[in-house]
Amino acid sequence: MVNVDLAISVGIWVAGVGMSLVGIEMTITPPDKDHPSRKWLYRSSVIVLGVAFVGLSIWQSERDSTRQRSDQTAHTQEVLGYQGNIKYMQGQLDSIALMVGKGGVSNNASDAALLASAIKHIAVNGGVPSDSPHVIGIEAPQPGNFTVPHGLGCYPSAAVVQMNSAGLIYFQSPKEYDATNLYLAASDSKLTAQILIWCQQ
Repeated sequence: MVNVDLAISVGIWVAGVGMSLVGIEMTITPPDKDHPSRKWLYRSSVIVLGVAFVGLSIWQSERDSTRQRSDQTAHTQEVLGYQGNIKYMQGQLDSIALMVGKGGVSNNASDAALLASAIKHIAVNGGVPSDSPHVIGIEAPQPGNFTVPHGLGCYPSAAVVQMNSAGLIYFQSPKEYDATNLYLAASDSKLTAQILIWCQQ
């Protein structure tokens, strides 16, 4: 397979050397009355080689610009992916910390069961998704179960609650989310959190 960039570079080099050789030839054997055709031959050669040189240079520049934009886009996506992974793990750690704190100050058996169930869910779903998450801000309207439409038009492959206030918001069990809603529960009203959601590919 031909390396296009190499072919362009060679073409530019040939055109440049060709113009130099034409210039040298014009100096050694300039056009005169006995050979009037030389003038047009030299002019035609310079024009053709000059157009080739400029055209190939522009083509090479455009290819370099396109490659740089592609590399920049790929780098941006990679950075966003890393940021999403960090947010995902931060959400997991925040959820564990809040649940451990809640379990540590409560002797209620249902709280301990909730803590165990939530930690099990995090362990089972702990793989970090490879793409960037959607972020939705929520506020619990009352203690207990509530539903929030996510409006993403997809079925989530993973979701994490990242708390913004003291308290606990967690996913209901067994149904946590679907293509339309998030099914959540809160330990108190007016709690706020961010939900990080990854859509199925």
